[in-house]
Amino acid sequence: MTMTFLTGLLTGLLVSAAGTYFQRLSAKKKTQEELLFKVYMLLIELKSAHFWIGSREIRGEPPDSEQAKKFHDRAWQIADLLRQLDQLPELSAIAMVLFGLNFNSEAERGEEIQRLLDVLGIKLNPRYNAAMKQVSTVNQRLMIENFDEFWRRKKKTWPL
Repeated sequence: MTMTFLTGLLTGLLVSAAGTYFQRLSAKKKTQEELLFKVYMLLIELKSAHFWIGSREIRGEPPDSEQAKKFHDRAWQIADLLRQLDQLPELSAIAMVLFGLNFNSEAERGEEIQRLLDVLGIKLNPRYNAAMKQVSTVNQRLMIENFDEFWRRKKKTWPL
């Protein structure tokens, strides 16, 4: 009788400890996923600001100070989140795209930002990532082919 009681008690303690462990593990994973999603969304905002920086560089104009400030601010917001995502394999590449001076042009930096968005997008939401990539490609093609038409259409739906 005593042996049965002790076996039951030990089994109960082990099950309880295992449950607590797996609950904490699950909560940590969820927190990491939420942080990664925030990084992803801020990278999208960063790409938006960078798009205007890169397009001015292509035209031989200096960067717009408002877009440069937006890029800088988003970069530091992302860096703050990355401190909590130490296990992220893309951490080094993200840090480089945010602060690195190794890019020969802003077009190169823009390509790396897009690559990182693709990698993170596949992890977070592959269908949305594919759809937004298609939208971006169509919009970029229009901008290259007919910049005035691009602006005419953009002004209809975006607050500028």
